[in-house]
Amino acid sequence: MTKLPFLFAATAVLLASCATDSPPLEKSDFPTHPAAGNHHVVVGKFTDTRKLPANYLGIIHGGPSGEHQKLETSKPVTDIVAQRFTASLADSGYGEESAPANWTLTGEVREFSCERYKTSGATVDIVVKLTKTGTDKPSFTKSFIAEKTSADAAKPAEMQALADATLQQVASNVLHDPEFTQVIASE
Repeated sequence: MTKLPFLFAATAVLLASCATDSPPLEKSDFPTHPAAGNHHVVVGKFTDTRKLPANYLGIIHGGPSGEHQKLETSKPVTDIVAQRFTASLADSGYGEESAPANWTLTGEVREFSCERYKTSGATVDIVVKLTKTGTDKPSFTKSFIAEKTSADAAKPAEMQALADATLQQVASNVLHDPEFTQVIASE
Protein backbone atom coordinates (compact mmCIF):
# COMPACT_ATOMS: atom_id res chain seq x y z
CA MET A 1 0.00 0.00 0.00
CA THR A 2 1.40 3.39 -0.92
CA LYS A 3 1.50 6.44 1.26
CA LEU A 4 0.37 8.63 -1.64
CA PRO A 5 -3.30 8.99 -0.51
CA PHE A 6 -2.11 10.19 2.93
CA LEU A 7 0.21 12.75 1.34
CA PHE A 8 -2.56 14.04 -0.94
CA ALA A 9 -4.92 14.41 2.01
CA ALA A 10 -2.31 16.17 4.13
CA THR A 11 -1.43 18.50 1.26
CA ALA A 12 -5.11 19.32 0.71
CA VAL A 13 -5.54 20.19 4.39
CA LEU A 14 -2.43 22.39 4.30
CA LEU A 15 -3.48 24.19 1.14
CA ALA A 16 -6.95 24.79 2.51
CA SER A 17 -5.51 26.24 5.70
CA CYS A 18 -3.15 28.48 3.73
CA ALA A 19 -6.02 29.89 1.71
CA THR A 20 -7.64 31.33 4.78
CA ASP A 21 -6.28 34.41 6.48
CA SER A 22 -5.23 34.47 10.08
CA PRO A 23 -7.67 36.17 12.40
CA PRO A 24 -7.00 39.91 12.37
CA LEU A 25 -5.53 41.69 15.32
CA GLU A 26 -8.13 43.42 17.43
CA LYS A 27 -8.07 47.22 17.71
CA SER A 28 -7.58 46.79 21.46
CA ASP A 29 -4.23 45.11 20.66
CA PHE A 30 -2.78 48.50 19.72
CA PRO A 31 -1.84 51.17 22.26
CA THR A 32 -2.97 54.21 20.27
CA HIS A 33 -4.90 54.90 17.10
CA PRO A 34 -4.08 57.64 14.65
CA ALA A 35 -6.81 60.10 13.72
CA ALA A 36 -8.71 59.10 10.60
CA GLY A 37 -6.81 60.02 7.44
CA ASN A 38 -3.52 60.76 9.24
CA HIS A 39 -0.35 58.69 9.02
CA HIS A 40 -1.75 56.24 6.47
CA VAL A 41 0.60 53.33 5.58
CA VAL A 42 0.28 51.23 2.44
CA VAL A 43 2.02 47.85 2.06
CA GLY A 44 4.47 47.56 -0.81
CA LYS A 45 6.57 44.65 -1.96
CA PHE A 46 8.28 42.12 0.29
CA THR A 47 11.29 40.23 -1.04
CA ASP A 48 12.20 36.66 -0.12
CA THR A 49 15.90 36.21 0.68
CA ARG A 50 15.53 32.74 2.27
CA LYS A 51 17.15 30.96 -0.72
CA LEU A 52 14.28 28.46 -0.67
CA PRO A 53 11.36 27.84 -3.03
CA ALA A 54 8.79 30.67 -2.76
CA ASN A 55 6.10 28.45 -1.19
CA TYR A 56 8.35 26.41 1.10
CA LEU A 57 7.39 26.45 4.78
CA GLY A 58 9.17 23.49 6.39
CA ILE A 59 9.34 19.78 7.12
CA ILE A 60 7.53 17.39 9.43
CA HIS A 61 10.34 15.01 10.43
CA GLY A 62 9.32 11.43 11.14
CA GLY A 63 5.58 11.73 10.52
CA PRO A 64 3.09 8.89 11.10
CA SER A 65 4.88 6.63 8.64
CA GLY A 66 8.36 7.66 9.77
CA GLU A 67 8.99 9.64 6.59
CA HIS A 68 9.54 13.34 6.21
CA GLN A 69 6.71 15.46 4.87
CA LYS A 70 7.39 18.79 3.16
CA LEU A 71 5.12 21.70 4.06
CA GLU A 72 4.27 24.30 1.43
CA THR A 73 1.96 27.27 1.33
CA SER A 74 -0.65 27.78 -1.39
CA LYS A 75 0.95 31.09 -2.41
CA PRO A 76 4.41 32.62 -2.01
CA VAL A 77 5.35 33.50 1.56
CA THR A 78 5.93 37.11 0.45
CA ASP A 79 2.23 37.35 -0.44
CA ILE A 80 1.24 35.88 2.92
CA VAL A 81 3.48 38.37 4.75
CA ALA A 82 2.10 41.32 2.74
CA GLN A 83 -1.49 40.23 3.47
CA ARG A 84 -0.77 39.93 7.21
CA PHE A 85 0.74 43.43 7.34
CA THR A 86 -2.11 44.89 5.28
CA ALA A 87 -4.68 43.40 7.68
CA SER A 88 -2.73 44.44 10.78
CA LEU A 89 -2.29 48.01 9.53
CA ALA A 90 -6.00 48.25 8.74
CA ASP A 91 -6.92 46.93 12.18
CA SER A 92 -4.58 49.43 13.83
CA GLY A 93 -6.04 52.45 12.02
CA TYR A 94 -2.89 53.02 9.95
CA GLY A 95 -4.24 51.33 6.85
CA GLU A 96 -7.46 53.18 6.05
CA GLU A 97 -8.12 52.78 2.34
CA SER A 98 -9.84 56.17 2.01
CA ALA A 99 -6.77 58.08 3.22
CA PRO A 100 -3.82 59.07 1.05
CA ALA A 101 -0.75 56.92 1.60
CA ASN A 102 1.85 58.94 3.50
CA TRP A 103 4.11 55.93 4.08
CA THR A 104 4.99 52.69 2.28
CA LEU A 105 5.90 49.60 4.28
CA THR A 106 8.14 47.07 2.51
CA GLY A 107 10.46 44.40 3.77
CA GLU A 108 12.73 41.44 3.40
CA VAL A 109 11.64 37.96 4.53
CA ARG A 110 14.82 36.42 5.92
CA GLU A 111 13.09 33.46 7.55
CA PHE A 112 9.55 32.10 7.55
CA SER A 113 9.56 28.45 8.57
CA CYS A 114 7.83 25.81 10.61
CA GLU A 115 9.54 22.50 11.43
CA ARG A 116 8.43 19.44 13.40
CA TYR A 117 10.86 17.19 15.25
CA LYS A 118 9.62 16.14 18.70
CA THR A 119 7.86 19.50 19.00
CA SER A 120 6.90 22.04 16.38
CA GLY A 121 8.58 25.39 16.09
CA ALA A 122 7.95 28.38 13.86
CA THR A 123 10.35 31.24 13.22
CA VAL A 124 9.71 34.49 11.37
CA ASP A 125 12.47 37.02 10.71
CA ILE A 126 11.53 40.08 8.67
CA VAL A 127 13.40 43.32 8.04
CA VAL A 128 10.77 46.05 7.83
CA LYS A 129 11.36 49.29 5.91
CA LEU A 130 9.14 52.35 6.17
CA THR A 131 9.58 54.93 3.42
CA LYS A 132 7.89 58.28 3.04
CA THR A 133 5.73 57.97 -0.07
CA GLY A 134 7.47 59.56 -3.03
CA THR A 135 10.99 59.07 -1.67
CA ASP A 136 13.49 56.24 -2.04
CA LYS A 137 15.37 56.33 1.27
CA PRO A 138 13.74 54.44 4.17
CA SER A 139 13.00 56.51 7.28
CA PHE A 140 12.84 53.34 9.38
CA THR A 141 14.57 49.97 8.95
CA LYS A 142 14.56 47.29 11.63
CA SER A 143 14.62 43.50 11.94
CA PHE A 144 11.79 41.78 13.82
CA ILE A 145 12.03 38.15 14.89
CA ALA A 146 9.44 35.96 16.59
CA GLU A 147 9.53 32.30 17.53
CA LYS A 148 6.78 30.05 18.82
CA THR A 149 6.80 26.39 19.78
CA SER A 150 4.08 23.84 20.31
CA ALA A 151 4.25 20.26 21.51
CA ASP A 152 0.75 19.66 20.12
CA ALA A 153 1.04 21.01 16.57
CA ALA A 154 1.86 17.93 14.51
CA LYS A 155 -0.50 18.04 11.54
CA PRO A 156 0.08 20.33 8.55
CA ALA A 157 -2.92 22.56 9.34
CA GLU A 158 -1.79 22.94 12.97
CA MET A 159 1.72 23.81 11.89
CA GLN A 160 0.40 26.39 9.42
CA ALA A 161 -1.60 27.93 12.27
CA LEU A 162 1.57 28.07 14.38
CA ALA A 163 3.44 29.80 11.53
CA ASP A 164 0.54 32.24 11.08
CA ALA A 165 0.51 33.07 14.80
CA THR A 166 4.26 33.71 14.67
CA LEU A 167 3.86 36.03 11.67
CA GLN A 168 1.02 37.83 13.46
CA GLN A 169 3.35 38.34 16.44
CA VAL A 170 5.94 39.97 14.17
CA ALA A 171 3.30 42.31 12.70
CA SER A 172 2.12 43.22 16.21
CA ASN A 173 5.71 43.86 17.33
CA VAL A 174 6.25 46.20 14.37
CA LEU A 175 3.10 48.20 15.07
CA HIS A 176 3.93 48.44 18.78
CA ASP A 177 7.53 49.50 18.16
CA PRO A 178 8.07 53.02 19.59
CA GLU A 179 10.52 53.98 16.82
CA PHE A 180 8.04 52.87 14.14
CA THR A 181 5.17 54.88 15.62
CA GLN A 182 7.43 57.90 16.18
CA VAL A 183 8.51 57.92 12.52
CA ILE A 184 4.91 57.71 11.33
CA ALA A 185 3.88 60.54 13.65
CA SER A 186 6.74 62.77 12.44
CA GLU A 187 4.87 64.09 9.38
